[in-house]
Formats: sequence, structure tokens, C-alpha cells
Amino acid sequence: MAPLSHPAKGKAKAKAKAKEEEAPPPPPQPAPPLFVDLQQALLSERVTFGHRLTTIRGWALRRLQQAASSTKATFGQLNDWVVLRRHKDLEAVSCLIDVVKDHVESEDFIKAQARRPREYHMS
Repeated sequence: MAPLSHPAKGKAKAKAKAKEEEAPPPPPQPAPPLFVDLQQALLSERVTFGHRLTTIRGWALRRLQQAASSTKATFGQLNDWVVLRRHKDLEAVSCLIDVVKDHVESEDFIKAQARRPREYHMS
């Protein structure tokens, strides 16, 4: 059998020759001056906007860091207060236990006055 030639190869060569024979496209027209001015103004506004965003971001980060450090200091102080309060409560309970223990060991009566609430009768 004889080898078959590919018809696609022949068409590709014909297209390549046709492209070479075509005239080059005309050079693009220069942009109108108003369009150039518009693009320059947009670029200038974009740069200004970026600068403002950067400034706001820096300000916000500084405020957050300040709030975080203030919060950390406040929590440290609150923790100190809680620890001190717990210590004082335990100390008061320990003193009360000592007083009760002394009374029990000495076999003295603990004097306490029991008060009954007044009873009000509605007529």
C-alpha cells in the first residue's frame, strides 16, 4: 500500500502563504488627549486613595495595639485584685475557725441572741 498524504498539512501550508501575502495591519491611532488626561487623573486618584488607605490602616493598627496593651494591663490588675480578695477571704475564714475552735476547746458557751421577727397581723 502506498502512504497516504495528509490533506491537513497541505491546507496549513496554504494558510501560511495566505497570511504572508496579506498586508500588515495599519498602525494604531494615537489616543485622544482627553482620554490620556482621564487615565492620568484616574491614576493620580488611585495613588491618593492607596495612600489614604495605608494611613488609615496604620492608625487602626496603632489603636488596636494600644487597646490590647491597655486590656492586658487591666486584666493583670483584676487578677491581682481577685488573688488578694481570695487571700483575705481565706484569712478571715481561718480567723473565724480559730475563734470557734478556742470556744469549743474551752467548753464555754457561745452567746448568741436569737431574734424572732415581729409578726404583723392584719385585722
